[in-house]
Amino acid sequence: MSATRSRPYSSIALVLMIFVGLTSVASAQSDSQLQRENERLQGQVNDLTRQIDAAKQQVSDLQEEVRQLREAMMKAGQTPPITDATPQVSVDETVPNASPRALFMALQSEYQETMADLEMGEPGDRQRIAYLRAVERFVKSSTRKYRSRIEWHVKFFERPQERNPEVLKIRAIDPQTGVQLGEPFEIRINRQHQRMLEAIEKRIKPDEAVILRGVLTPALRLNKDATESGPFNRPKLVGPFAEFNFKVEPQSFLTVQEFNEDKAKQRDAG
Repeated sequence: MSATRSRPYSSIALVLMIFVGLTSVASAQSDSQLQRENERLQGQVNDLTRQIDAAKQQVSDLQEEVRQLREAMMKAGQTPPITDATPQVSVDETVPNASPRALFMALQSEYQETMADLEMGEPGDRQRIAYLRAVERFVKSSTRKYRSRIEWHVKFFERPQERNPEVLKIRAIDPQTGVQLGEPFEIRINRQHQRMLEAIEKRIKPDEAVILRGVLTPALRLNKDATESGPFNRPKLVGPFAEFNFKVEPQSFLTVQEFNEDKAKQRDAG
């Protein structure tokens, strides 16, 4: 009798075991599917982020081409058209350390003056060798001549990544119009800088500019194969064989309010 009664309970227990087992398998499959879906979505986000960054860079390159064309027209005695799309700036970009593109314009202008009387020649001939030596001297002298202190309004272009937390990608902007003053660039920050930025971010709006104080140094590179820039202005050249780059050594970061107060104190003290 007891054996007969125990059979239904054994059957129920067996069914429950099978159900639990199937549920566990289904749960494991569900977790695996969710993980794959999350990875797929994260991949899409990363792809879109790269596309947006590339689009921003193309816009910056096009703005630089417009600026160069306007400058060429002015030098030729022509008046460039003023349109609503013409970026307006309040900073004096005739000063080489006013912005990244001000540095580029200064180097480009000096390159043209320095190399004006030299013939580029052909690969391997004496004129080309002499020209390359002159470019090399220009590259070295520009590093010393244009090294200077800066105070730039900047915004974050790309936050530090977990795998490389000491690298920060930023862009210099006009303090009044917000126009981007050159291409985004990277700086290396230490723990003290990280703490500064963390404290500042708690006191400002998400997209608000901060002040970067540091040292600007040209980092031109002799590129013997680059007579002109390629697609999308790559590599960016101040002139044939002289590839443009620069580095900024950050010293401190301030909010705009702190910066303005500091400037006021300096004026009062002076």
